Amino acid sequence: MRTLRALAVVGLLVLGSSACSSDDKSSSDTTAGDGSSSDIVAENTAFAPATLTVAVGTEVTIENKDSVNHTWTSDDDAFDEALAGGATASHTFDEAGTFKYHCEIHSSMKGTVVVE
Repeated sequence: MRTLRALAVVGLLVLGSSACSSDDKSSSDTTAGDGSSSDIVAENTAFAPATLTVAVGTEVTIENKDSVNHTWTSDDDAFDEALAGGATASHTFDEAGTFKYHCEIHSSMKGTVVVE
C-alpha cells in the first residue's frame, strides 16, 4: 500500500510541475505573427503589452478600458487616435520596423510595436 501511495505522490508531483511551468516571455511583451488582428489595451494609465511584436500586414487594435480619455499617437505621426473610455481604434502595420507610440494626455503612457 505504501508503494501505491508513493507512486501516486510522484505522479502528482510530475503532473503538477508540468502544469506550473512558466513561459520565458516577459508579461510586458507579446508576439503575434500570423498577420491576424492583435490587441493592445489602455488600462490603469498604461499600455499593455508594453511591446507587441507582429508580422508585416497585421492590423493592431487598441481598446481603452479606462473611464478616462487617452490617445494612441505614434511618435512618427503614422497614426493618432483619440480614445474615449471604452473606445477602440485600429492600425495596419504594412512595413517592418519598430514603431513607438504614446498617449498625448498621459506622458508616462508609452509602448512599442515591432513589425517583422
